[in-house]
Formats: sequence, C-alpha cells, structure tokens
Amino acid sequence: MENVPFKDVELTISTLGEQYVEKLLTILANSLEISRHLEYYLHWTQHVLTYHGPRIKPQQNMPALISLQKWLTRRHEQLSKICDFNRYTMQYVVRQSALMAKDDKTEAMAYEDEDDYLPERNDQEYESSMNQIKIIV
Repeated sequence: MENVPFKDVELTISTLGEQYVEKLLTILANSLEISRHLEYYLHWTQHVLTYHGPRIKPQQNMPALISLQKWLTRRHEQLSKICDFNRYTMQYVVRQSALMAKDDKTEAMAYEDEDDYLPERNDQEYESSMNQIKIIV
C-alpha cells in the first residue's frame, strides 16, 4: 500500500471495486494504529470515504468503520496533546523574548542616564592622573 505514490492514491481508489472497500478500510485502520505515516493514511481514508462513502453499506462495513473511527480518535488525541504543548511552549518563548527585549531596552536607557550623571572631565586633572599612573608603572 505504501508503494503507491501520494499523487496516485485518488486514481487507485477510483478504480477500486466495491468488494474491496471493507478490506481497505480495515487495512487503513490497522495502518493508522502502527504506522508513523499519518498524513499518507489520512489521504487514503479521505479519498476512500469521499469516493466510496455514499455506496458503503453500514451493516456490512460497521466493524471496519468503528475500528477506523477508534484509531482516528486516538491519533487526534495524541496530536492534540503535542500541539497544545507546542503552542504553550511557543507562547512562553515569545513572552521571554519580549521580556528580554524590554530588559535590554531598559539597560540601554540606564547606561544613557549614567552618562548624564558623569562629572565633566577636567583635562588638567586627567593629565595629572595619567602621569601618576605612568610613574607607578
């Protein structure tokens, strides 16, 4: 099943006979349980239900449909947890970034303010302090 290219899934399903729909739904449900290729099997499921859905006999295909629903629900719950965690992590990162930018801006303003409070430098005093440093060295 995984040998069928993604773009050819719709064509493959449209040529599929009615007698194979129940077996295909069972295979899709089992594949959703064990495979990591979620998008691929969702693509198959979507096209099977879109193309063959109106002609599916509920009584005959009920076990396959229930199994498919069960695994789709489980995958949805798993992905929901991961997505929620990622969303909250991204919100945290964005807030931390904003706080850091605010802190950087505050520090920059503090440095600018410190420059305002520095006393004016007297060139004579500067020269004499430099001479004292030279003498000591």
